[in-house]
Amino acid sequence: MFNGQQVPPLIEINGEKIDEEISTGYWLVEFFSPYCHHCKAFAPTWQTLYEFYYTSKPVAASQESPDSQSSLNSFSRYYNFKFAKVDCVAFGTACGKKNVHSFPTVVLFKDGKEVKTSVGAKDLASMSKFVEDTLESIRPGSRPKEGVKLPKVGAAGVAVGAKPDVSAEKDKDAAGGKAAGEKHNE
Repeated sequence: MFNGQQVPPLIEINGEKIDEEISTGYWLVEFFSPYCHHCKAFAPTWQTLYEFYYTSKPVAASQESPDSQSSLNSFSRYYNFKFAKVDCVAFGTACGKKNVHSFPTVVLFKDGKEVKTSVGAKDLASMSKFVEDTLESIRPGSRPKEGVKLPKVGAAGVAVGAKPDVSAEKDKDAAGGKAAGEKHNE
C-alpha cells in the first residue's frame, strides 16, 4: 500500500525468460544477490522507488480511476515503463549474459536492448533522477519542471502534488556555491 493504493509485488523475472519478458517497452531491472550487503541496504530504496512511481499519476487532471492499471493514466501504461528484479544467485547465467558482474546493478532496457546502467547502491534522489531523465525522454514535457517530491525511504506515501524540497542556493549554481562556501569560511 502506497499513497492509499494497492501496489502489487515487484516483478521477479525468471532469468531464463528475461529476454522474452523485457522485449517490449521500458524495463528498469535490478540485478542483485540476496547475500550481498549492498543489495540488502539498497532493497528499501528500490522498493520505495517502485512504489512511488507505480502509484504516480502522469496526468493529474485525468478523470480516469487511479486504481485501474489498464487506465491510460496509470504510470505503467502512460510511459510503457515497468520495474523488475532478477536474483543473480538463482539465475547467474542470465545475469552473466546481461554483463552483470557487480551488485546491485540497475539496467534500463528499451524493447530488450540495454539503454543505460547504474552500478552500486544509490540513494533515492539519484535513482529518481535516473528515472525522471528517462521519463522526460519518453514523453517530453510530461515531467514537472521543478522535479518531484520524493518520499522518505520506507514511507507509505508522499503528499500528492507536493512540491519538491527547494535546493539550497549553493546547489543551484557554481556562483551560489562559491558564495555559500566563502560565507561558511568567514
